[in-house]
Amino acid sequence: MKELRKKEFCKYIMMIVAVMLMSVCMCLIFSQSAQAGKAKKNHWSSDGRSYYGPDKKKVKGIVVIRENKKGSSTDRLYVFNKKGKLDAGKTKEIRKLAAYEKEFSGLKKEIGNPKKSVYSDGCYSGPAVNGETPYEGGQDGILTYSGFTVSTYLAPDGTEFYLGVSAKKYKTKITKGNRSISIEKTAKKEGAEKRLIKTVGEKKYCYDKNGTQHTGWQKIGKGYYYFRIEEGRKGYMVTGKTINKIRLKKNGQAVLKKTNKSRLKTLVMATQIVEKATKPGMSKSKKLKASWNYFLKHYTYNGSPNFHYSKQWDVKYAYQIFTQKHGSCFHMGAGFAFVGNACGYKDCRAVSSGGHGWCMINGYVYDPSWCKADRGHNYYKMSLSLSGKGGRPRYKKAMKYVKRV
Repeated sequence: MKELRKKEFCKYIMMIVAVMLMSVCMCLIFSQSAQAGKAKKNHWSSDGRSYYGPDKKKVKGIVVIRENKKGSSTDRLYVFNKKGKLDAGKTKEIRKLAAYEKEFSGLKKEIGNPKKSVYSDGCYSGPAVNGETPYEGGQDGILTYSGFTVSTYLAPDGTEFYLGVSAKKYKTKITKGNRSISIEKTAKKEGAEKRLIKTVGEKKYCYDKNGTQHTGWQKIGKGYYYFRIEEGRKGYMVTGKTINKIRLKKNGQAVLKKTNKSRLKTLVMATQIVEKATKPGMSKSKKLKASWNYFLKHYTYNGSPNFHYSKQWDVKYAYQIFTQKHGSCFHMGAGFAFVGNACGYKDCRAVSSGGHGWCMINGYVYDPSWCKADRGHNYYKMSLSLSGKGGRPRYKKAMKYVKRV
C-alpha cells in the first residue's frame, strides 16, 4: 500500500511540474506574440537594442539604417547578433573600419563581397598626401549589398578607398521613443536659436533671443520670411515681392505650395551654413570664401556619378547634400550655388554637363568636387577663359543643364 501511495504521489508531483512548465511556455509564447504585435515597422524596440524592419521582424547581421532627425539624415552601420540584439562592441569596431577615405579592404572582410559592383569615371582622385594628389584617374565605385550600397574610389594601382554608405531598406525617424542605445559619444546638440520678428519704425527685422540680427531666408514659427542680406537697418524684411522664385505676401510670409516647400527648406539650410561659417561684419566676398572653406570641410564627396534630371534637380541635389552631409559632384555644385546665394550673390547657378556638376557665381566657376580631384589648380572663382586649359574641365562648352537659384 505504501509503495502504491508513493507512486501515486510521484505521478501527482510530475503532473504539477508538467502543468507549471506548460504555463511558463504559454506565457513566453503569448509575451512574444504580444511583442510582435506591438512592434512597428522601421522602428527601434523600447530598450533600443533591437530594430524591426519593414516586415516588423528583428533585423540580424550587418545593416545600414538611415536615421532622419530634424531636417537631416545619417546612414549608420549597425551589427546585430543571431537573436536580433544590437552588438554595440562590434558596431563600434566596424564603424572604425568605415572611416572616410580609409582603405576599403578592412571593411570588406567584415561585410563580404557585394552582389553587384559598378565602376565609372568620377570627380575624385583619392585622399590627399601632404596636400598633393597621389593618383591620377581612377574610378568611383557603387557596390550593392543586401539593403545598402557602399561608395568607394578605385585607384589606378588597385587600392580601393571607402567613401560612404547609403541605406536602401531600413529607414527610420529618430524621436525620443525611437532610438538605439548610445554606442559612441555624440557631440553636444546645437539647438537652433529661436528667431523673433522685431518692428523698428516701419520696418521689420529678425533677431534671436540674444539680440543677434539674422538675415536671408529664415523660418519663424511655421512661416518662411526673407530679410535683405545686409547688416543693421538695411537688413529688413522684404514684402510683396518674389525672391528665389518664392512669392512673398504683403506681410512678408512666403506663399507655401507643394512645389516650393523643398526649395524653402533648402534656402533656409543654406543660410544656416553661412551663419556657421562666417562672422558679423564680414564683407560679401569674405563670407563666400569662409563658406567655401566650411563647405569643403564639412561636406564630403560620396555618391553616384550618374546625373538624374528633374524640373527642380538643383533643389533636390542641394537638399540632399545639406541633409546627408555628402554627395556627388552634382550635389556639391548645386549645394554651393545655394550657399553663394545665401552670402548675398544674386547670380548663382547650379550647372551640369550630364557627366559633371559645378556652380557659377557672377560668371566665375566654383567647383568644390573637382578641386579635390585636381589640387594643382584653383577652382575657387576660376575664370571661364581657363576652361579646358592645363587639364582643367571644359566648363565653357559643357553647360548643358543650368538652374539659377
